[in-house]
Parts: sequence; structure tokens; C-alpha cells
Amino acid sequence: MGFRWALVAIIAGVWCCPGSTLFHGAGAAAGCRGAGARGRVPGLCRGQRPLLRRVPRRVSKYDDSFAAGPQGQPQKQQEQRGTIVGAARAALRRTLQRPSLPTQVGLSAVLFVLHTFVLSQHSLPLGFGSRRVAVDGDVVVGAGVALAGWRHWAATPALRARWPFTPLSPPAGEKAGEDTGDVEDAENDAGGGESRVVRWRGKVMPWKAPARDIEHYVRMIFYLTGIYFGTTALSVLIDRGLPALFAGIGVGLSAQMHDSLVLTATHLVWVLAGAYCLHVGAKPFWGPTSDWLRLRWKEVWVWWAAGGHFVSVLAFKLTASIWMWANGMGGSVPGDAPPVGASSFDASLGWSYLVGSVAPCIVAPIWEEAMYRGFLLPVLLASVASTGKKAMPTAVIWSALIFAVSHADVMAIVPLTVLGLVWALMYIVSGNLSATIVAHMLWNFRVVLCTAFPHLYQ
Repeated sequence: MGFRWALVAIIAGVWCCPGSTLFHGAGAAAGCRGAGARGRVPGLCRGQRPLLRRVPRRVSKYDDSFAAGPQGQPQKQQEQRGTIVGAARAALRRTLQRPSLPTQVGLSAVLFVLHTFVLSQHSLPLGFGSRRVAVDGDVVVGAGVALAGWRHWAATPALRARWPFTPLSPPAGEKAGEDTGDVEDAENDAGGGESRVVRWRGKVMPWKAPARDIEHYVRMIFYLTGIYFGTTALSVLIDRGLPALFAGIGVGLSAQMHDSLVLTATHLVWVLAGAYCLHVGAKPFWGPTSDWLRLRWKEVWVWWAAGGHFVSVLAFKLTASIWMWANGMGGSVPGDAPPVGASSFDASLGWSYLVGSVAPCIVAPIWEEAMYRGFLLPVLLASVASTGKKAMPTAVIWSALIFAVSHADVMAIVPLTVLGLVWALMYIVSGNLSATIVAHMLWNFRVVLCTAFPHLYQ
């Protein structure tokens, strides 16, 4: 019973306080500052009126207990304690609103542990009488975070201006023209005519595309596809060569360590070959001067990543339940779709588990976000720009579908496509690929842990 009320309290708190610390980073990064901004969320930005204000109680001039404070404490001591508490609250607020990089990593780890090992282990009965259904705690909290995020988005004009599926409102006093939804390219002041800023329906996208013909980048997609299948065929040679290699140096190799090494080696070959292809064909792709990747690790990304992870679990479980019910497999989800090779993981095998976790938990999220969201999404948007208003939905859906197909899991294509949609929209709205990388890492960590510890599904 206590867990039920705790869930209700968490959702109610997040729902009633859309300007709370959880979403402050997104609002502050979006430029919501000052007390004169219209449509602001109370208590979100500095200089604004808080959502709830403490109302001092009226005290009669004959009330002697007020001068001494409660329980006979002197008024000076009360003021000192209030000053210390206020300073602590202000320090905590500043830490959560503008956390450093180590603080954001720690917060991500704490929220991940809370979500995976606490919320996922409990359920909340919903309904009345005999029609009560047990809903997973992570699904309930994910729904609460999604609703609170929607309220925060609706109350923050700076975030609404980044939503790609609505036209940008014209300035006051200007007449709104016809919105064609075309992709516009504006010259970048720093790069002259070579680098260009991509705008969609008047909104600046978080990437820049070099001024080269789109056929060149479409050919690069086919090159990357060939590298993907080539490394898949190479895994057969690695699978046969590893035992001979370790036997030659006199080191024994267990079956589980063999599978983990094959998975890690194959993935590293695929990543290195694909990264070199992007480095050669889409300069500058890597590094701080990249025209494709907007990585801002010093900005506040932890709330985007944590909230995106909560919503990703909600979207995956709902979609997987509907998909399995439609295929006659019942409405329950036996588990999240594991990455390729995850069946070789076993927590009791020690080093083999750690070696096998490197590829799906660290290398894969960075590479897949850079390729699917950093490269493929801009290329698809540019290639279908002539379709007008349908260009952005088409590019987002196709990038998510290709992301799902690349995992080679037929039963998980639809749920993984929904995951790709969530992460693509999160990248466009947040404007920071770091948030989607961390959300992807948290998702893969969850999948690997749940595969190694099956009781997490119970």
C-alpha cells in the first residue's frame, strides 16, 4: 500500500509542478529567462513568481509566543536556522538547475537504479472491483513524466518553438503567410557559403549540412549498409579464429567468453569502419567543428535523458503489448528486446559478462545515435525536402524504421521503431545529441541487466 501512495505522490508532484527542477534544465537551455517572458511556467526561471508562496500567518500584537518562536526558542535563533535552511535550499536548487558534468552522471545513475530496481519491481493495481489490472510501476511513472513534460512543453514558448510539426508563429504585428513546410538553407555566418544552417518551417535544426549534392550522401548510406553486412559476414571468421588464437598463446577460452569476445570484436570492426566512412565522406563529421553532430556535454542534459528513458520504457512496453496481442501472443511483454548477442550474457560468469556489456552499453549508443540521428536523419530530410510539409514526418519515420530493422529482430521491429521516433524527436526538440546518447545508454543498460537478471521481469 505504501508503494501505491508513493507512486501517486510522485506523479501528483510532477504533474502539479511543471516548473519544477526536473524540467528546469530544458527551459533554461531554451532561453526562458527574466520575469517579462510571456507564457512562462511559474517558478521556472529566475526573477519569476514562485508557484506556491508561503503566506505568513497573522499574529496579534498580544501574542507573546511569536516573539520567542515555537517551543520557546529565541527569535534570533529562529532567524539563524531559517538562514541556514534557506542557504541549503538555494545551493541544492542551483546544483539541480545547473549541475556539473559529474553531477549529471551521478543523477543519471541514481535515477536509473531507482527506475530499474525499484519501480520496475512493483505494480500499481488500477480499476474497480473485479476489473482491477496490475500496471508496472515504471509504466505509471513514465505516464506521469510524459504528462508533466507535455504540460511543461505547452507552457514554455521556447520549447513549443522547437516542435518540428507546427509552423513558427509570426512576430506580433506581422501577417502569417502560407506555410509550405519547405526545408530552407541559410548561410552560416562563421562558415561562409560552404556550411549551411538547416531550417524547417522557420525553425533552426540542431545540425548543419555541407553544401554538397544529396546523391553523394545517399551513396554513403549504401556504403554503410555494405559495411554492416560485411562485418556481419566477418563475424563468422572471428568466431572460428578466436579459439585458434587463444589456443596458440596457451589461454583457455570458455564458451561464454568466446561469445562475448565475438560480439565485442564484430561490433568494434563495424563501428570503426563506419566511423571512417563518415569521416571521409561527410567532413567535418567528428569533432567540435562538426556540421552534423551537436554534442553539448556541458549543457544540462540529465533531465532530458532521464525523462526520455522513462518515456522510452513506457512507449516500448505499450507498443510491444499491442504488437504481441495483435500477433496472437497475448498482451504481456516477456521482456524488452535484447541487443544482438545479449543471449550470451550471464551475471554469474564475471569477466565474460563485463566484456560482453561493452559493445551494447557503451559503444553501440554512441555510434547508433551518431549514425541514425546525427547522419541519417538530416540526409533523409534533405532528400525528401521537395514533399513540403510531409518531409519532416517522412524523415523521422524512415530513420526510426531503419534503426529498428538494423537490429535484425522481426518481433521487435514495431516497438524499436517507436523507440527511434522518441529519440529522434527528443534530439530535435532538445537540440543536444548528448541527451539521446545517454538515454540510449540507459536503455541498453536496462536490457542487459534484465537479460542477466531475469527476476527483474517478475
